[in-house]
Amino acid sequence: MYRIAWCIKEIFGKPQYSYGGWQNDNKINELKEWVYKQNSIDSNTYYWIEKKEGNKVKNVCDKWNKEFETEFVNIEKVNQTHGKQT
Repeated sequence: MYRIAWCIKEIFGKPQYSYGGWQNDNKINELKEWVYKQNSIDSNTYYWIEKKEGNKVKNVCDKWNKEFETEFVNIEKVNQTHGKQT
């Protein structure tokens, strides 16, 4: 399962992290296309795709038709740090 996550770079002086609902694996190409387009037109927000593997959520980047885990922030960890429920 995949979802789109994003970071609005600055709202009231600090970044805001959020994410959408989980989508089936067959939607991955649509999600990639949407993320690519949004990142090219919205310079104040960064979008990426997360993958759910069991109870873990990994941030992924697609290059040359292979997935690579990246070092982006884990939304659940950020929310736990800031006292939000996920």
